[in-house]
Amino acid sequence: MVSIPPPPAHAQESEKFIDRFSLRTNTLDWLATVPNIQVGFDLFPGAYNRSSILLGVKWNWNTYHKLPPYYVFDVFDVRAEYRMHFRFKPLSNAGGKHSFFSLERKNPHSWIAHYIGGYADYSSYSIKPGANGRQGFQGGIGVSTGIEMPLYQYKGGAIDLDLGVSAGLLYTRYQQFVLSQSHSQYLFQKDGQMILPMITELRAVLSWRRHSVKEKYLEDDPELPIYRETLKNIRTAFASATKETFDGLSRPKSETKAMAESDSLYRAKFVEWIQNDQVNYEKDRLQYQDVTPQHKKALEKEIDRLGKKAIDNFDAALHKKETAARKEAEKAQREAEKARKEAEKEIKEKESE
Repeated sequence: MVSIPPPPAHAQESEKFIDRFSLRTNTLDWLATVPNIQVGFDLFPGAYNRSSILLGVKWNWNTYHKLPPYYVFDVFDVRAEYRMHFRFKPLSNAGGKHSFFSLERKNPHSWIAHYIGGYADYSSYSIKPGANGRQGFQGGIGVSTGIEMPLYQYKGGAIDLDLGVSAGLLYTRYQQFVLSQSHSQYLFQKDGQMILPMITELRAVLSWRRHSVKEKYLEDDPELPIYRETLKNIRTAFASATKETFDGLSRPKSETKAMAESDSLYRAKFVEWIQNDQVNYEKDRLQYQDVTPQHKKALEKEIDRLGKKAIDNFDAALHKKETAARKEAEKAQREAEKARKEAEKEIKEKESE
């Protein structure tokens, strides 16, 4: 699948590279005595961007505290996240009702930006709150959702508030400990592992940006529907660019016979057909499509990818055919050898008689 390309150049002129960054920290983690920091980055420049990625780290390891030494709460966590941002819009039909899957609402809050996405994280931990404790590592994947809203606006930047939640599947391997009677050390008890669904993060994040979220994720690219329709047509055309379609083409009997006798010629003819009748043809058609230069470049890359995929699929089918033929030949050779040995055995038995 090809990713959605960046917006046209006219939407990118006023934004600097640094404007796509955000520096973030989760206040709920700080309340749990876990320092944390996260960096966000908008994938594309301009007003049409809807995608961002985040990379964050939490660290609370071997920190000093005044509690008894057998109270341990050590955590190290690294998390990567992708988000797709959107905003609700007023109903196009003023007296109608909104659909759950529609972005139209009766009274949308235009100052709120919503998001949904996915995350992956890895962490190590040592949690020993008293009589029992565990330490080990864990990894997880899941989904995130939430909202972002403007909080404070300054001359050189803005602070936004991100409220959200993440939930998914978590796998952990750990060692379980029990506190000794003297309270001087933890004694190993057993190893364990678990896979379980759970809420992995609650967020009340303060986010610093050059420009507030109220200025982001606002506009829809008017060229995007044309791009998507063109992309759909290209993929539909390449869906029939298969070995079976190629084999069904009409051609002279002499050429069919030559391809049947030579796999290298067979492959060369298929590659020529993909390049000329599929890749080059679809690229020529793009010249007459009403798409932006950026979208055209992305579509050309997708055409090349689909052409390579068709050739790879052909090679895989050819390899499967060659493997089957080789196994059949080896089987025939084994059977012939077996028959030869049986014949020799019968001859020796007759001679001995």
